[in-house]
Amino acid sequence: MWSAISSGVDDRAYVTFFKKTLMHYKRLTLPDLPALQQIGRLTYEPYYQHVWHPGGVEWYIDHCFNTERLTEEMNDPHCEYYIASTNEGAWVGLLKFIIGKPVPDATAPDPLYVIEATHIDNTAHIGAASDAPKTPGKMAKNLPLSLEKVYLMPEFYKKGMGQVLIQFALERARQIGSPCVWLNVLKTGPVRAYKKIGFSIVGEQRIPFELIKEEERVMWVMVKNIGNL
Repeated sequence: MWSAISSGVDDRAYVTFFKKTLMHYKRLTLPDLPALQQIGRLTYEPYYQHVWHPGGVEWYIDHCFNTERLTEEMNDPHCEYYIASTNEGAWVGLLKFIIGKPVPDATAPDPLYVIEATHIDNTAHIGAASDAPKTPGKMAKNLPLSLEKVYLMPEFYKKGMGQVLIQFALERARQIGSPCVWLNVLKTGPVRAYKKIGFSIVGEQRIPFELIKEEERVMWVMVKNIGNL
């Protein structure tokens, strides 16, 4: 059974229990940037070599985890990075949320990546929803939560910890009043696992990156309504 999120000393640290597993989640800030870059590489590089042509993995890691990009994202209150760790302090995985990023319209050409590339300052809402918060630091309710990244350390792969991290994402969404959580998943990825915990396929998205292999280029868009927890 999943317990509610318990906040730590401040609103950037959480402790959860899931199936008797005590987990700690730290929301990362700028001083944590080197750790974020390190865990980003450690959790991506082992799993996704098959998706890319030569040079693609290194390009993508730099694209996602370069200092300039991470600094901009970590200064945006709608973008949240978390490192999950065991009670003993071992890193389990990495999560990235974007609060307010709308579920893409499957009929639009590459809408997910168009939205992602749009620069929005700290007072604005990432995406296109009309109920964007106007005050810095104040989060509007009823904004979808985009689960941009959920990566595991190799030693925790295929041990059920992916489900633990997903449950934290769902609880975080409920905590901030999001109506749903959505994500993109490779068609060759853990689609059945997401379906088992209530996600549904609502469309597909084409990835525009040149170095990705053509057979991996189209991903499913999957959504879970928070009312279905």
